[in-house]
Amino acid sequence: MPAASIIIPNFNGKMHLQRLLPSLFTQSETDIEVIVVDNGSSDGSVEWVQRLFPHVFVLPHRSNEGFALACNRGIANAHSENLIILNNDTVVEPEFVRKMLEAATGTAVGMVAAKVYHGFEGNILDSVGLQLHRNGMGTLIGHGEPDQGQWDDVIPFAPSGVAALYKRQMLDQVGRFDANFFAYYEDLDLGFRARLAGWQCVSAPQAIVRHEHSATSHSFDNAFKIYYLHRNKLWMIIKNYPAHLLVRYLVNILFYDLLAATASICRDHTLAGIRARWDAVKAFPQRLRQRRQIQRGCTLPHKELEHWFQPSGSPTAYTNHTSAETERYSSRTG
Repeated sequence: MPAASIIIPNFNGKMHLQRLLPSLFTQSETDIEVIVVDNGSSDGSVEWVQRLFPHVFVLPHRSNEGFALACNRGIANAHSENLIILNNDTVVEPEFVRKMLEAATGTAVGMVAAKVYHGFEGNILDSVGLQLHRNGMGTLIGHGEPDQGQWDDVIPFAPSGVAALYKRQMLDQVGRFDANFFAYYEDLDLGFRARLAGWQCVSAPQAIVRHEHSATSHSFDNAFKIYYLHRNKLWMIIKNYPAHLLVRYLVNILFYDLLAATASICRDHTLAGIRARWDAVKAFPQRLRQRRQIQRGCTLPHKELEHWFQPSGSPTAYTNHTSAETERYSSRTG
């Protein structure tokens, strides 16, 4: 059994894999398994990997069914108890896998967040994990800040799916990524479910990743991103917020969602915003069934959960944020 299975969803990302795969095979931890799950690429990704990296397990699929389902397929075919999800547009430093495994040693630890830098040079942080706000938004901790070690001791609410380790034991209990999400917020949703079940998330500040943020999703327009971000945020809330917190923060959630809808209208994405909310509401019966199962498995004391909910911020800052949300949130389309 390998020490770690590394799962890489890919969609037309051959140029990114050309950087990432060599960095994986110069790791200090050599007992690894690498799985590329291809979502119907037309750029020769599959053939290139099979030709130059025959020891990489490639799972090709005919169409792009999203980041979440690609991760789940990789997990189903992985052999390790430690499952590392990596964006295809990343490069990892030589100690990355070893440091992720070292951070995952605690029995209650189910998730590990890497330290991710923005771009392939410099020390500007992409994130050290995700934090949760009362209005349901997930944001990247440390995003855009020069790294001076200020976040090295942070405990994230959940890891960003750009670079995350999940223990199989945890996934067997709480489930894998929700494939209904397709892309965006699936990492926060999974992390929330794990937190409710009592699992912990830790950071691995010496596990360094460099990320060309949203490189794969540049092939999709902003309407695509706005649709999934807005729809999936509502789904994440209805599935995971305990009843007393849903009641407490409902006005806050609705107010900020109205601001987000207004921002999408001002930026000529009216239809995407309307469709997102309509489709979110149509699927509420299914999400409520999921909610009942999730809440039955909740073991985390309410007081302990409440301290994870960060203030939502000023309305002005929020409307400005929505214009860049598609780039600042952990963006992946598989």
